[in-house]
Amino acid sequence: MGAGTRFNREAGIRLGRPSVVEVAPEDLPPEVAGARGAHLWSYLQLLFPFDLEEPASGMSYLEAVFEVSLDGGEVIGRRLSATRYDDISALGNLTTFGDGGSEFRWRLRPDSTNGANGGLSDGSRTARVLLQVPPGVASLTGTITATARLADPELGMEVEAAAPERQPFVLSLVDGTYSPIMSTRDPASLSEQEVVSGARRLCVAVDIEAYSKRDPGEQLRLQEVLVRVLDGALAAALRPMRGCHVQEQGDGRLVVLPPGIDEPRVIRWFLRELASGLAAANRPVRPELVVRMRVALDEGVVLLGVNGYGGNSIIRACRMRDSAAAKEALATASGYHVVIVSDDIYEESVTSAFEGDPAWRFDKITAAVPDKGFTEHCWIHVPGQTA
Repeated sequence: MGAGTRFNREAGIRLGRPSVVEVAPEDLPPEVAGARGAHLWSYLQLLFPFDLEEPASGMSYLEAVFEVSLDGGEVIGRRLSATRYDDISALGNLTTFGDGGSEFRWRLRPDSTNGANGGLSDGSRTARVLLQVPPGVASLTGTITATARLADPELGMEVEAAAPERQPFVLSLVDGTYSPIMSTRDPASLSEQEVVSGARRLCVAVDIEAYSKRDPGEQLRLQEVLVRVLDGALAAALRPMRGCHVQEQGDGRLVVLPPGIDEPRVIRWFLRELASGLAAANRPVRPELVVRMRVALDEGVVLLGVNGYGGNSIIRACRMRDSAAAKEALATASGYHVVIVSDDIYEESVTSAFEGDPAWRFDKITAAVPDKGFTEHCWIHVPGQTA
């Protein structure tokens, strides 16, 4: 049925798969290349393809609007455009909104010089935006919305084209991987009681290696990298980082994730984005200044107390993170982090999250913290480790 009408569906909009294109400095527009501090940023072009389906005979498009909203506000658009590769003259009359911001809109209306009826033609188009990206940003999260109106001369009225629902997404700027996000409930709508009180939650415990050996200035920088990388990975996995509860620990962090998540998908995106974000943060610094960390995941009932969180999953995640096995693995690793997960999480979520991906190999180990009376069978991932 046509959107909001009693009439049959006549035509609609289909979304293609967005992609990322690197932009060389010599290809930047003069006003961007010549801006003060332009060398401090990187520049990428995002392409958002979409189709206006062929309408019924006699009907024509009056308007199509494509919108993209990016989370966070760090990444901004510097130039918006649109293309139609088969026939540029059939693109339509384009108006763009959002230059200099993180919310973009492309509005297409009929070109008065195009055809007798002046309608906006059907076919494929691509919305394009040149992005200015600060250092350390490895992925984008946001939403895509598309709408269109049709003229029905037989009925003498306008009808709404069938349009996709507002689409949350995650787009990796490292390898171009795109994932639409399906969520049955927005974590932002959850109450404090729902988020951390007597229900099963995914818990993440993180700690920075050799933090106490750094001088105070370096310690503050390490904290800044920890927060930026961890928040970026959580935002990529959760669209954005809403519904999470964080307990600061100076050289570490404990995060309780919201309920109602697709656990394998969240784990996959969180760990992938954490790895790429950490690599991006360490790329410009000297080897002795890189940030390395241990990351542990567990799941279980979490309780909120007057001075923090309680629950066996919280304790296990922190013990696994602080175990000799995790510390020794990181000390000998060639990369910047190791990931250790409980036996339950591995069997229930991690195996399906990384099924068929040999780069994400986990080995079974025993984690122990003798002075705490803790011994647990778990699984560890050391990036770059081979069989």
